[in-house]
Amino acid sequence: MILREAAQSADSPAGMRASSSGLSLEQIKAAAAEAGLDPSLVERVALRIAQRRPASFLERVAGGPHRHRETIHLPTTMNEANSTRLLSAIRAAAEVPGEGRADASGFAWHAWYRGNRLSVTAHEDSQGTRIQVLLDRTSHMVLTVLMSLCAIGMWFAMEPGVLAITVIPIGVLAAARKYWKSSTRSLRKRIAELLDAVRESPPTGGDGGGVKEPHGS
Repeated sequence: MILREAAQSADSPAGMRASSSGLSLEQIKAAAAEAGLDPSLVERVALRIAQRRPASFLERVAGGPHRHRETIHLPTTMNEANSTRLLSAIRAAAEVPGEGRADASGFAWHAWYRGNRLSVTAHEDSQGTRIQVLLDRTSHMVLTVLMSLCAIGMWFAMEPGVLAITVIPIGVLAAARKYWKSSTRSLRKRIAELLDAVRESPPTGGDGGGVKEPHGS
């Protein structure tokens, strides 16, 4: 899983096998380096996966959660210049129109991305500055369920009988799950890109330092 997500994050054409069970992080990084992947990228993905909360039964059945949340910490304080710079980096990385504001205490930015509510916020806490990305897919999930039910209902009307009762509903639900699982991977990649934009545009001034790795779902 670590190698697969790292390859996707790097847009690598290399086919990475997911048979890393039992390997240490250093061994996984070494294998990634041989395949041309940046070891620091592998470490970042490994920490993100390790801190991701376990999927619920409903999320496993559906193919992914209806809400994604990831957080990183910048070990520095906010000011208006830092907030404006980071907000600009988020806007550029998101590539979708949105509404945001920045001031001396942090920033908040909200937009719609592929029918999902996307929010990025920053404010100070005990660890420095907390950057959080929240993507709410509730309305998208409701729409997917309704469309699946409509498709099943149409098949019932056109093809009454055993086929409509058994095979068709299973096929429709399987297709819906495949779509949701694929879109989950795509959206997680987008969240990672937004957080990378913050990492690559560190605040000016303050005490600098590295960025603590994210935790989320």
